[in-house]
Amino acid sequence: FLTTQKLSSLLPTIVSRCRVVHFSRLSAKELQPILADIDPEDAPFILKIANGAPGTVIALNNDPDLLREHRQIHQTAARFWTDTSLLSRLSALVPLHNRGKESDRFLFHLGASLRGLNAEHIERCTPSFNRLHAALQTNAHRQLVTQRFAMEVHS
Repeated sequence: FLTTQKLSSLLPTIVSRCRVVHFSRLSAKELQPILADIDPEDAPFILKIANGAPGTVIALNNDPDLLREHRQIHQTAARFWTDTSLLSRLSALVPLHNRGKESDRFLFHLGASLRGLNAEHIERCTPSFNRLHAALQTNAHRQLVTQRFAMEVHS
């Protein structure tokens, strides 16, 4: 079994020898049976974070500490977009300075919280967020990348 999020990341000779099975995200309606036992207060947040992935819904429902951690990260990420202080924004981006799970989660929540803003804000900040995401995939100096991003969004 090979798994990938981007089929194009595999060599064509490998793909030609495989049976490709695409898994798509589930709608909120399709996730309703899994949500039956979830606290109604937590369900909207879990659906937003799971983004159609049933395994994430189950994991967040079964682990209150993980759910609490995601809520805290999401609140910090959401504050980044509304904060007017450049220093506060730079401080919020510290989790992105190192590679790893914490950085990946913060970047995810930064994007998720951006989607929750008004259309004008989304339109203005999405290109900067996309550049940040792309730069963090390279070997660029992560602290400089985050500083540039914070300054772009701040202006």
